[in-house]
Amino acid sequence: MNSRFLNGAAVGLSIGVVLLLLLCGAAYGYVSMTGDRMRAGWVMTPVLVAAQNVPANTVLTRAMLIDARAPEQLVTPSVVAPVNLGDVLGRRTRFALVTNELLRWSVVAREATAYFAKKDLPVGAAFSVEDFEARPVPAEQFTAWSVRDEHVSQLNGTTLVKLVKAGAQLRISDLSPVSVAQ
Repeated sequence: MNSRFLNGAAVGLSIGVVLLLLLCGAAYGYVSMTGDRMRAGWVMTPVLVAAQNVPANTVLTRAMLIDARAPEQLVTPSVVAPVNLGDVLGRRTRFALVTNELLRWSVVAREATAYFAKKDLPVGAAFSVEDFEARPVPAEQFTAWSVRDEHVSQLNGTTLVKLVKAGAQLRISDLSPVSVAQ
């Protein structure tokens, strides 16, 4: 009786394992097929990625970068496109890159244009580009808070929420929030 029970348990366990494997295979096939269908709808766009680990403060060479493609939904203006390769070669990295990491403009040390007040500007003054001088600055003086060229056209209608002294670099935090036209 005991051996009959063990034989039945072994058969039941074997059937259970086979059914589990079939279920796992079907689930894997479904997930794989769904992923393929989803990726088929993606529009791929060219990007530059690190071909190897690149330490911080390293001069970028062509051998360190490769052309790749990434889903358009994941590529923002901060990602360097292959058409801009000439703009990054020979420049130093501000941060380390790992293999296959998207190259972003923030990683590349470069001069940028910042805006400096020509005179003291009081709290509540309306933003006017004429009150500022555009000057190139080294990458280490250009932060996420620096007003960039592409911001200037969007700043009309804002006011200063902080005193900006003559010669001071304009920061986004110095201005009132931008209202978006509907």
